[in-house]
This record gives sequence, C-alpha cells and structure tokens, in this order.
Amino acid sequence: MYIWYFKLDIRKEDAKELELKGNFKSKFFRINKIPIFRNIVRWMYKEGWWYSGLLIVIVIFGFMLRVWNLNYLQGVENFNLLSAKALYQTGQFAYIRNLHITYVLSFLFKLFSPTLAVARIPFVIIGTISIFLIYFLGKFINKKTGLISSFLLAISP
Repeated sequence: MYIWYFKLDIRKEDAKELELKGNFKSKFFRINKIPIFRNIVRWMYKEGWWYSGLLIVIVIFGFMLRVWNLNYLQGVENFNLLSAKALYQTGQFAYIRNLHITYVLSFLFKLFSPTLAVARIPFVIIGTISIFLIYFLGKFINKKTGLISSFLLAISP
C-alpha cells in the first residue's frame, strides 16, 4: 500500500513540473529572452520557488562551511599535499595513492603558489558541486528528501 502511494506521489510531482515548464514562456516572456538567466529562472519556477531558494541557501551555507577554515588539513589531504609538493619541487611522488589528485594539485601549484589554500580549492569545489548532485539524486524519491539529504551533506565535515 505504501509503495503504491509513493509512486503516485512521484507522478503528481512530475506532472506538476511538466505543467509549470509549459507555462513558463507565457508567464515570464521578458525573462525568456535572456539566455542564461532564462534557464536559471525556468529551473527555479519548475522546481518551486521555495525548494529552489532553499537549495541555493543550503549550497551557499555548505560552501561557507567548506571555505571557513581553508588552512586546516584533515585526513588523507595531508598525504596528497605532501606528494603534490614533492612532485612540484623534485618531480617524484611521495605518496602513490590518489595520483589524479596529486597531479591536479601539482598543476595548481604550478599556476599559483604552493600554499595550503590552493591545495584545498579543488576539494571545496567538488564538495559544493556534490551538494547539488545529492539533491538531484534525492529528488528521485521526492523534493523534500532531496533537500534533507543535501542539507545533511552540506553540514557534514
């Protein structure tokens, strides 16, 4: 009984999103002329103003938490940083796991200076993008689940 109700609830959300997507051009005809802004506003209108606004607030909050203490290393990041620094200075690896991360950090060290903040930037970007991805993954169940899961990921260390 619960599974049937769950599937019916998803169909209602999908039908409402399709209806809102079809009404967008007539409702926002001036915004529809601006290419990039049109896509953002169409997505916000289709998802619902409250859901999309809350998701944007959650993403900004998660970004701020990731940038908050940028000069602090935790876990395996120390090994990756030391290996990237060794690759940048001597051309040899000090830690052979996570070679792709080491190459990215070494490339960033060549573009910028080898500092701790530069080493943490890729992790901040990937962590912030993952908040959006978790929302869209959780949205397969329903929008509230997507928001809750993206919030939980945003506040996790």
